[in-house]
Amino acid sequence: MPATNKYLRIFLADLVHDFLPGNYVLPLNIGLMSAYLKNNFGTAVDIRLFKSPEKLLDALKLGPAPHILGFSNYSWNQEINRSIGNKVRSRLPETVICAGGPHIRTDNAGIQAYLQENDIIDYYCMFEGEIPLGNIVERMLSIGVGNKKKVSEQLPGVAYLVD
Repeated sequence: MPATNKYLRIFLADLVHDFLPGNYVLPLNIGLMSAYLKNNFGTAVDIRLFKSPEKLLDALKLGPAPHILGFSNYSWNQEINRSIGNKVRSRLPETVICAGGPHIRTDNAGIQAYLQENDIIDYYCMFEGEIPLGNIVERMLSIGVGNKKKVSEQLPGVAYLVD
């Protein structure tokens, strides 16, 4: 059995098209996720928040790589997520990619279709994402990095494809 991790490096991204000046709101959604994870896992998690795709790409390039990359999923940022997710998947295949947010159908057929179409996503945190993402973090802390497929054991609130 692999050694357990002492901590997980987590990047949470609520990306916007920021190539034009604009009034970009505070990313409350990923801020709440971060607060939940820090409250429950303390120093076992190192979390960075991103609104800008460019700053996220710079952080990914400069390293160290995140163990988990989480995207907020809305109609306006799905394609940015997909583009960056594809880069991460090709360069950092061991990084677990999660998504969560309202831009998914919630019936089983809709979830399956979405995950098949967006095959870079390892896990989708359904509905309120704090507890599902916490379940993923808890499992990863216990099994160790490099075992992301083993995270697929039943996790409440987490959708994923098997085989």
